[in-house]
Amino acid sequence: MYEKFYDFKFKPFDLLPDPRFLYLSKEHDLALTHLEYGITDNKGFIVLTGDVGTGKTTLINFFLKKIDMDVNTALIYNTNLDPTTFLEMVVSDFGVQIADSRRSTLYHSLYQFLLDEHIHGRRSVLIIDEAQNMPNETMEEVRMLSNFETEECYLLQIIMAGQPQLKKRLNDPELAQLTQRISVYYHLAPLEKSEIAPYIEHRLKVTGYPSPDSLFTSKAMEKLYEYTKGVPRLISSVCDTALVYGYADEIKTIDSDLIEKVIKNRGIDAGIQQEEKEEKKVSTDEQTYQISNLDERITRIEHRLSQLENMKNQHAFSKLIEWLKEAQEENRTLQKKHNGLLLRYKMMNMGKPQKEAQIENKDMAVVPLKKMSQP
Repeated sequence: MYEKFYDFKFKPFDLLPDPRFLYLSKEHDLALTHLEYGITDNKGFIVLTGDVGTGKTTLINFFLKKIDMDVNTALIYNTNLDPTTFLEMVVSDFGVQIADSRRSTLYHSLYQFLLDEHIHGRRSVLIIDEAQNMPNETMEEVRMLSNFETEECYLLQIIMAGQPQLKKRLNDPELAQLTQRISVYYHLAPLEKSEIAPYIEHRLKVTGYPSPDSLFTSKAMEKLYEYTKGVPRLISSVCDTALVYGYADEIKTIDSDLIEKVIKNRGIDAGIQQEEKEEKKVSTDEQTYQISNLDERITRIEHRLSQLENMKNQHAFSKLIEWLKEAQEENRTLQKKHNGLLLRYKMMNMGKPQKEAQIENKDMAVVPLKKMSQP
């Protein structure tokens, strides 16, 4: 619509992940370095996260065109799949022919394909976009695919890209085996304020914009950053609409007033506030879960303490019974000794006169003996 009016060869702010439009900001350059390192050094798992619209998919497409080696790629964008369907899509995207869709056939055919490609010096890379949406069972399927390897290298390298929720998902203890295999991880941040102008100028240059004068004023770019927080996709969306408005009003230079008009009409403020509300809601939900979990842990601790107290009481009672038994045994022993001594005394006094025995009894403070018959 506005291409001819502004002397563009094609639209500069399309939202498609066209690698020609990738502006290598400081963050994007670092992310690209991580991807290059991961693939060239034959790392098994590479994870790239970033907020919505930060350019993860565009960066991956740019990387695949940049690498100077034979690479087979399979791209999976619809990730909310069960394990078998996911495996079928991987096999299909690699172009592997299969006789049937049994899991054993899928695994065998894919392994044979990957091994043949390795023998011919070609790498195989599986790229999973929006990976945060994958069910845990499918995540486990991804881990199983990483087992395709030789003694020297991985037959399949896997790049998982997704929103920040992916990092939270990977912290799940159930996915520990998968997380431990991640060799390269990078989080892609939005553009800085100083990078807004170069980003716009880069896209205009790609489309052949001939004028040496800036199409967007510096105030317009400040307004763009204020509302978009440096998210490339949102910047492109606002700029594209601003050019439509400029074309309709025959405005050759986009200023801050026009940008503000576009933003108000798009309701971007409301969108950002809604996102912040949802983030706060997630934070509140997490806090609620943590409090609930803490209460549950306290309850378990109290129950355990009660058990220990019962055990302690039972132990004390057992000890008391044991002491009573020992006392009773000691009492029986003393009684036996007493009876024995008494018997010996009786036997010693059997031959003495009755009066002498009574006197001796008195001296020994022993109970007087009853009168005993002489033999």
